[in-house]
Amino acid sequence: MVTTPSSNLRGETGFSPASQRLFSTLAEAIGKDARKADKLAAERRAAVAALVDDWLEVQDAPTRAAFFAFIEGKASASQRKKIETHPLRLEGFGLIAAKPAAGNAEPVNKPATRIIEG
Repeated sequence: MVTTPSSNLRGETGFSPASQRLFSTLAEAIGKDARKADKLAAERRAAVAALVDDWLEVQDAPTRAAFFAFIEGKASASQRKKIETHPLRLEGFGLIAAKPAAGNAEPVNKPATRIIEG
């Protein structure tokens, strides 16, 4: 078998140096696009989070109770403890957040809003 100079440059990947440069450029572009998308998603979440308190302030008690029950049902234990200290969460209102029975189960979206004494 006769080898050409370019076939010797292919190395272990089997691709020419030009192809390797193209793949590298493509990977960099994809990474840049992914970082842009991540930044936009973070900015979107921050924009919504900045207005949640304003929205909660104008809601009636059942709506606020349902909101907190829903997010507490989705939250981890440490997140739930932080959410429970939110100043717009109704005091004296025991919110029993619906939790899925298993890790992959669908959560129940019906909040329990009964008052828990004690």
